Amino acid sequence: MDIDNDKKGSLHLFDTGLEEFVINQGLDMIGGDKKRELEERWKKLQIARGQLFVQRTDLIKEQTELVLEAMKSFGH
Repeated sequence: MDIDNDKKGSLHLFDTGLEEFVINQGLDMIGGDKKRELEERWKKLQIARGQLFVQRTDLIKEQTELVLEAMKSFGH
């Protein structure tokens, strides 16, 4: 794992492969009820992320429509 010292002397771990390993392959190392619980929590998180994506997209659409209306009114 790579470790980088910044100017203040604190350590930064920037090996993103570790996170990916823990999430993807590491889950297979856990068994039983705890594994099922974690899988359910990941599923709920993915659903929440999907819902947030839809909300964000709706907000961007609404704001874009308002900006376009404002741009049209400046032209007249």
